[in-house]
Amino acid sequence: MLRDLIDLPEGWEWSIYGDTPVCPDGYEIEVDGTCPDGHVSPLLDMGLI
Repeated sequence: MLRDLIDLPEGWEWSIYGDTPVCPDGYEIEVDGTCPDGHVSPLLDMGLI
C-alpha cells in the first residue's frame, strides 16, 4: 500500500484502503489527479508520478 511508503503533506490523508490520497477538502483523488477545488495530488507534486 502506498500509505506505508509515502508520507503525505499536512492536511492530506490516505483513503481507507491506503491507495489514493484524500485532499484537505475531503475528496478522494487519483494519485495523478486533482480535486474539484484544485488541490493537486501530492504524489504528482513530489514528482513520483
